Amino acid sequence: MLIETGSNERVLLSYLPTGGGHLSAARALQVELTALGVESRLFNGLVPRSRFQKWVIEDGYRFVSNTHPSLWIAIYELSKHPALMSVNTWLMALLSARHVAAAIEEHGITRIVNLHFLLNRSIQLAMRILRARAKRSGAAFRVIPTVTVVTDPLTTHPVWFYRNRFPTVVFSERVKRFAVERCGRAPGRIHLLPPILGARFASPIPQEEIGPLRASRGFDLHRPLILVAGGGEGLVDGERYIAAIRRAKLDVQIAFVAGKNESLRLAAAAVARRYPGQTTVVYGFVDFMFDLMSMADLIVTKGGPATILEALALGKPPIVTQYIYGQERGNKDFIVDNRVGYFARGTRRMVRLVRELLNDPAKLDRIRARIDALGLRHGTADIARFALTIGRSRRA
Repeated sequence: MLIETGSNERVLLSYLPTGGGHLSAARALQVELTALGVESRLFNGLVPRSRFQKWVIEDGYRFVSNTHPSLWIAIYELSKHPALMSVNTWLMALLSARHVAAAIEEHGITRIVNLHFLLNRSIQLAMRILRARAKRSGAAFRVIPTVTVVTDPLTTHPVWFYRNRFPTVVFSERVKRFAVERCGRAPGRIHLLPPILGARFASPIPQEEIGPLRASRGFDLHRPLILVAGGGEGLVDGERYIAAIRRAKLDVQIAFVAGKNESLRLAAAAVARRYPGQTTVVYGFVDFMFDLMSMADLIVTKGGPATILEALALGKPPIVTQYIYGQERGNKDFIVDNRVGYFARGTRRMVRLVRELLNDPAKLDRIRARIDALGLRHGTADIARFALTIGRSRRA
């Protein structure tokens, strides 16, 4: 369906800062909406200056999932109980609904795309608040069409669908079946579309341009380049992977991205200094991941959906060294089951795989052929158009 440019629509892209995937998806949608001539606004659902929300939701998630995996498994499994899903979503709604309502009024929002499961009920309660205000003032009230986009492509938590009244976009048949069969959602409310990827990943860089790109970043065209990265928060203990590659005396260049994790960046830089004769470039947060991924021969990463899907979109076999229990396991299983990547628990297996793949170009070519056979599509534009054309959601 065609969308007229210069639209009067104003779209709120809501997310929470629990990992980088929700925000990166929101940013990718914002680019597509801008291309359609539609104004949009990124919206962090945490109440500004709410130390409690930041400590529990943002800092707590990062700390527990990265440093206490056993505790995270217990929290993840317990949180599937309907009583806890009710408590968690209502508590979030009570804290954030007025924040959501204020953003809708301040920016004249006409549509919402929600990219975090904890905000579904917050948005529903915000609608009730706005309807009550309109009734008191005698003004007309219109429920704002809202779409939920499930950012976990293969393994997802049932809270995404818990009392979720909005049309919901999922990226795989597996998640659609889960929503319908396990969570009781009506099939007509679950919409299967290709996954969200950054706009640049729709058009890989031609091979003849890789050399100049490498040179512009200080890398040698003729030596293999390994990218070690793990999303916005970096790869936990990533400095160990640099050290393992260097101890193995592999003749490779390394680009390491620590993201916003400053302590990880410092630890990685310290390892790099121990091997002064080798090219190891350590970055913090970067806005040129597309370039780094395009230049790399192999990508060592975690099981986050964004990095894995982006690597596959560029024909790069990911080597996953860790994943967050629950939402990321399906991503790891997907690349292993389809033989388009590897899971390497521990530095020894990671080094062995890197050496094996670099020494066997024919094997790399076969993996790339299997990646091509997956037929992955770039679905960001489809989702942006869907959000603009979907009918009104049910009244909150």
